[in-house]
Amino acid sequence: KLAASAKQTNGYGINIFNVTDGAVVEYSSPGVEPSGAPVWSPEGIRLAFQAQVEGNMELYTITVPTNEFSRITSVASYDGEPVWSQK
Repeated sequence: KLAASAKQTNGYGINIFNVTDGAVVEYSSPGVEPSGAPVWSPEGIRLAFQAQVEGNMELYTITVPTNEFSRITSVASYDGEPVWSQK
């Protein structure tokens, strides 16, 4: 599967492409406009991404099976370009 930030019918979201059959699933959350490249978690069910919120870049995750968006950061500084790390 391949994930990308994408323009959708009602704004921006995350598109996940199944490279074997070309199917595309769109994920979005009101008020969250992803930008940059989303990054798959090591277990392969979540994505981390950056999004503009009220003029500031913040970090989010989405749990793909449930379409659950979670805001990770909430500070006035730039939070972007997420990377998963292993302990």
